[in-house]
Amino acid sequence: MIVFIYDGTFDGLLSAVFTSYDLKIVPEKIMATNLYNHGLFDILTNVSTDGEKSSRVWKSLQKKLSPRNYQLPFHAFLYGRDEIDQTIFNFIRPFPPTIFCRSKRKWQTQ
Repeated sequence: MIVFIYDGTFDGLLSAVFTSYDLKIVPEKIMATNLYNHGLFDILTNVSTDGEKSSRVWKSLQKKLSPRNYQLPFHAFLYGRDEIDQTIFNFIRPFPPTIFCRSKRKWQTQ
């Protein structure tokens, strides 16, 4: 299982989103360092917080959200619910859509 570990800050979470796009990897879990329990088959990627990367993700997100919802991811992060970082990550970077390819008669992702 691919796991992204970040420092627990909102900038760290946005840096993890950037890293996901940069490496073309969608992790199965994203967790703060202090909440992570090592799993036997986990493949860890430690994400360092980078202000420039998080700023790029935040600006891109602001372009895609309506003005009324600009602060939605940040407010959700502040709420502090368990696994909220994974929820925010999935909101910002959804999994690729799965489609059925009729010519090959199987499911594919785009």
